[in-house]
Amino acid sequence: MVSLCDRTKWVKVPEYMDQPCSDVSKLRRALQELAFVHRWLGGRRAAEKGMKGIGHELPANFSFLDVGCGGGEPSAYMKLWSAQNQRVCRTLSVDFDRSCCLRAREQPPGGHAVLQADGASLPFQADSVDVVHGGLFLHHFSDEAGAAMLRGMLAVTRRVLIIDDLHRHRVPYVATKWGSKLLSRSHMVRHDAPLSVARGFRRQELMELAEAAGFQWTKLIWVWPFRWLAVKIIDTEAA
Repeated sequence: MVSLCDRTKWVKVPEYMDQPCSDVSKLRRALQELAFVHRWLGGRRAAEKGMKGIGHELPANFSFLDVGCGGGEPSAYMKLWSAQNQRVCRTLSVDFDRSCCLRAREQPPGGHAVLQADGASLPFQADSVDVVHGGLFLHHFSDEAGAAMLRGMLAVTRRVLIIDDLHRHRVPYVATKWGSKLLSRSHMVRHDAPLSVARGFRRQELMELAEAAGFQWTKLIWVWPFRWLAVKIIDTEAA
């Protein structure tokens, strides 16, 4: 029986995507499959919920940074959201893996930039980006490293920090494990997908992670099925 009580032991088990991938074709297949999964199992829904209610916080022309972008889908969601809400969005995707960056460059045309950089040391000035997003990114790190990541992301955020990640639970773990075995053609996905769920979070853990980073979430909600959405709105008046 697999125990999901303690995520720390699962963080020590490496995912293939934790390391740069030299086989572009294998990574591309994995990213394509993951994009399909995220689209239908909460990724886009989480992004939309993250933006709902904060439109008034954003100027007509705003910037969006996606940290740990993978295939770059969040920037595509943001382009669509901004068009539907009479906004102009300048998107920037960041990933440490060159192959992910190449894939992300195929996402929304016009005004979209991709930078290969380490999320642990973002090359941006403080308060320089309106919206900073990390989707299915935080679970790759230990609690200590995750808190450091949050501090770095918050430091460059001018208005809103959005984090969406997996809820650690036996149901999605089993479903992901067997679903990927039956449906996935990617060895990377079959290995990483259930491990990502095991590395996911419970509500209290996300609260403690924010506290360790020196802040509290403005909003922390569960998104069907088995995702967490955490939002920190910067008090620009106080700043």
